[in-house]
Amino acid sequence: MEATYFNPLLTYTIEDVAGLMHCGRESVNTWLETGILQGIKTGKATVIPSGELARFQEEYLGQNVCNLKRALDALKAVKGRAQA
Repeated sequence: MEATYFNPLLTYTIEDVAGLMHCGRESVNTWLETGILQGIKTGKATVIPSGELARFQEEYLGQNVCNLKRALDALKAVKGRAQA
């Protein structure tokens, strides 16, 4: 198996993230709108840096972010942990 190295300059489109996270574009857009995932608007497209996707996976591990309400609940829970 070939080793994979982290590339901080690598970015993903919304479609890429949806594929990697096994969800739809709507879920990724919800995460971007709620602020639990940060993206960079580049003209017509939005890209998500690989480091941001890694942060999202670490901070929201174990959280349910399947819809807007649950994503907002997860955001509150993660912010609460950070303040504690």
